[in-house]
Amino acid sequence: MAAILICAQGHAQFTCRLWVFLRDMFARGNSHTHGLWRRKKPLANQQQQTLRAWLWDQALHLWHGSRLLAVNARTAWRLRNQVANGQKLTRRERQLLETTAKDLVRLLPFSVFLIIPGAELLLPVALTLFPTLIPSTFTTDEQRRRQLILRNLEHSVVRRRLLEHMVARTLVYESLSDDVSKSITPVFRSLARGGIIGAKDIRRLSVSFEDDGPLAIQKLPRYILRELCQVMGIYTWSAWLEGLLLPRAMHAVRLRFILQQTLEKREEDDRCLAEVDLNALTPRELERENERRRMRWLGDESNLRVQLRDWLELSLDQDIPNHVLLFLRPCATDLEAVPALLTQDERDHILRLQGRFVDSQLHEWIHQTIDRSARSPKDEESDLETGMMQEDIESLKEHVEEVRHEVGEIEATKEQLKDFGQVLKSTSDDELLTLFDTLADDKGVVEIPALEEKIQQHLKDELRDASALHVFLESFYTEDTAHISRADFAAALSRCRQDC
Repeated sequence: MAAILICAQGHAQFTCRLWVFLRDMFARGNSHTHGLWRRKKPLANQQQQTLRAWLWDQALHLWHGSRLLAVNARTAWRLRNQVANGQKLTRRERQLLETTAKDLVRLLPFSVFLIIPGAELLLPVALTLFPTLIPSTFTTDEQRRRQLILRNLEHSVVRRRLLEHMVARTLVYESLSDDVSKSITPVFRSLARGGIIGAKDIRRLSVSFEDDGPLAIQKLPRYILRELCQVMGIYTWSAWLEGLLLPRAMHAVRLRFILQQTLEKREEDDRCLAEVDLNALTPRELERENERRRMRWLGDESNLRVQLRDWLELSLDQDIPNHVLLFLRPCATDLEAVPALLTQDERDHILRLQGRFVDSQLHEWIHQTIDRSARSPKDEESDLETGMMQEDIESLKEHVEEVRHEVGEIEATKEQLKDFGQVLKSTSDDELLTLFDTLADDKGVVEIPALEEKIQQHLKDELRDASALHVFLESFYTEDTAHISRADFAAALSRCRQDC
């Protein structure tokens, strides 16, 4: 029976490898851009691996994976008995118990492909649709790293959109004086280029995530909540189905509830991790803990420990909202150092995925590095002598004009808010809050257009420019609702008076 199982598993592995080999060959044959596919030069003393040696390697891989799974199962059973007897497990033992339980559950669908004759031909399709179908003990380090790299590339595209939303909201909300601008702008620049971010930098931006800030979790629109769930890995098929069936407002509430539950579980895990000596963690555990928190898992052990310490410092601080770390994560390894930490096969694998992740920072940096290395020294000297090409100069001018236009809009918004702050000096907050109470419904909220019209009627003599009032209330609009609560309105009035 064991021999039949090993043969069936070997045949399934052979079919899977053949499927992947043909898929990669097809992808390589259709790569036509920038010479990304380079045929490897065979070494003189390199010999092709025989079929017998390949089958022997696959049999050893299956044997070691099955043996490790059996050892983990026996250990997990002993840990389960300890829990039943009331003993407390360490964090490492609890993780082993959870991982082994998941591996045993994965054996049920995986065994179907081995029992049914001919079903192993569909195994590559199943692995493409469900990458976590194989137990973790049968996954090699190369496969694990490729899965992590693919996940990072997927998240990088989403994080860029989250960064744009965060920067736009922060710039509109904050009254950026010279001192504040000098402290915040370098942080945004470092985030945009994938630089080093510390705990102090994240604390500077945590004010925007408070309850009266523009990035409070209750004010996030539905599409931002959906992308946050995708980054956290909790946007499952059930959440996708709920988005099709439920109204947008109800779906946003549902996603917000899922995020808050995940944040509570993560905070509890951070408390357990804080009790562990980080210096005692192995390199594999450091990578896993950083990757679980969606931080950069490539880097030296010292940098990974620094990231974890900064994370725990921020996560366990009661003065910092717990959803800050969904947007901002500590990073101790610069993006420029990441390609040197990847193997040549991993870099080629990233470049072959160029059609899907052209917006990711890692893919863009590797692409630029290869382009620079492919250029000859003579070309570089000629470029230094001739300077920029005219096309580059024109594109640079267009970019400068766009930046100037954006800065001009921000400055105009700041001037309008200052004008509205001067108008507020002619009235008191109590009068405006009384107007708010006359329009409030049973839930204590008011529609923003109705409130804007009511304030215009009340301040018709002092308010010369109605657009200033519209800019003041515009930050409270979201994709799902156009309502404002009494607490948010009072906090906005107080903040506007202080800024002016």
